[in-house]
Formats: sequence, structure tokens, C-alpha cells
Amino acid sequence: HSTSRTPSGERGGRVLSFLLAARLERPPLAPAAIHSAPPETLMNDAAPPLHTLSHDLQRLLDEHGDEPITFGQLVHKLGDRGFGFSLLLLALPSALPVPAAGYSTPFGIAIVGLAVQMVLGRRTPWMPDRVLNRSLSAGFTQKMLGAAIAFLKRVEHLLKPRLPVMRGRVGLSVAGALIVLMGCLMILPIPGTNTAPAMVIFLVAVGLIEEDGLALGGAWM
Repeated sequence: HSTSRTPSGERGGRVLSFLLAARLERPPLAPAAIHSAPPETLMNDAAPPLHTLSHDLQRLLDEHGDEPITFGQLVHKLGDRGFGFSLLLLALPSALPVPAAGYSTPFGIAIVGLAVQMVLGRRTPWMPDRVLNRSLSAGFTQKMLGAAIAFLKRVEHLLKPRLPVMRGRVGLSVAGALIVLMGCLMILPIPGTNTAPAMVIFLVAVGLIEEDGLALGGAWM
């Protein structure tokens, strides 16, 4: 029994051979046309790193953590971002579980000064040279920034810009009044009374930096 290929069968075979040859000769797709790559690969290649407060402090620690630095240099390195960073750095020594002997009173006075400026509606902070020239040892800076970074990594995923009314003129004045009160408590030379008010100021500062009105309101609690 003999078999014979029909014209339609021969035509189908020629079409299949042509398609296979064209597929083999096709040039590779450009990177922008590749849609089947694993998502994590595309994210690693194209996505920019997240820019967070803990990232900023970690960069500062990596660059200057092994040498003494003045408070003014810390403020300058973190950039001009309003009252938030200045309050954060001033509150850190007392807010976090690191030895801070001798810092609470002068830094508390500086905090009160910044808070009064907020109440009066000043948009950019001013601090005296006596505070800006205050030197921080390398060991103290490492402990202070390290503790702040560890804390922020646990909570900053909860922070986001919201409740703009809390960040308006009235909201900032109210926050300034709270900071005045907490700063006065920091100044008092009573052992064990510095941590709680400094932590409130720290939370207000984080809310200012992250533009989170809910964090600003939560500081009152």
C-alpha cells in the first residue's frame, strides 16, 4: 500500500518549515520589549533605591561615624529640611537609650528656641553658634545614630504624607507649643525626666520630616 502526499499537505509542510526558519533567524528582542523576565530582575535593574529617613541617617553614619563631628555639621550634612531634622538631632541624645550626660539641658534650651520660632510662624530654623559648634564624639555619634536607625526601620513603613491640615500654619504652631512644653521638661535637672519628653519631640520631628500629620497628632498622646 503506497502513500501519496496531497497538495494541501505539501503546502502545510512548507509553511511550517518557513515559520520555523523565520523563528530561528529572528534577532533577539530589545531589553524594553522583554516582558517575560522575572519581576525581581527588572526591579533590581531599573527601580531606584528607596529614599527614607533611616537611609539618610545610615549614609551619614557611614560617612562620618568614625570621627568627631559638630552638631552644625550634622545639620548641614542632612540638608536644609526645615525644623524637622534639627529637632530630631537635638532630641536624639535624650530620646534614645544611649548615655547623654550633659546634652539634655543645652539641647533642651535649643529645642525651646526652635519651638518658639515655629509658634511665631518662622519657616526656616535658626540656632546660635554655641549649639552648632557643640562637638559630638565618634562613639557617641555611632550609638546615637545607630539607635535611631534601628528604631526608624521598625516604624517608618507606617509613615506617609497625610492630614495636611496638621502641617499647616495652625498645626505647626500647635506642635511648636507642645515642643516648648517638652523642651522645658528636658531642661529640668531631674534624673529620669528627660527621656519621655525627648521621645515626644522625636516623634514630632519624624512627623515633620515625613509630612505625616497623623504622627504629629499622635505625639500628643
